[in-house]
Amino acid sequence: MKSEHDLKNTQEDMRAINFVRSLRGRFIVSHALCIAIKKMEEEPESCKESSNIEDMKYLRARLFPIYQMAERGRELMLQGKNL
Repeated sequence: MKSEHDLKNTQEDMRAINFVRSLRGRFIVSHALCIAIKKMEEEPESCKESSNIEDMKYLRARLFPIYQMAERGRELMLQGKNL
């Protein structure tokens, strides 16, 4: 039988899973990936974690593209172009 602590952790895990599935959750993860990739790419070659950067780019492209899409749309609007 699960303890009250285990049950509470399971409920919090489900809450986190539901959040990352939401539009807001996907936006937050996408934003975090964009910031992390940018910062990691600025590292000197000798310190760059290329495989991590590539894995993050893969996750961003396949599961969390929303931040980049929003930023691109914002850039186009600022340039006065129609979407």
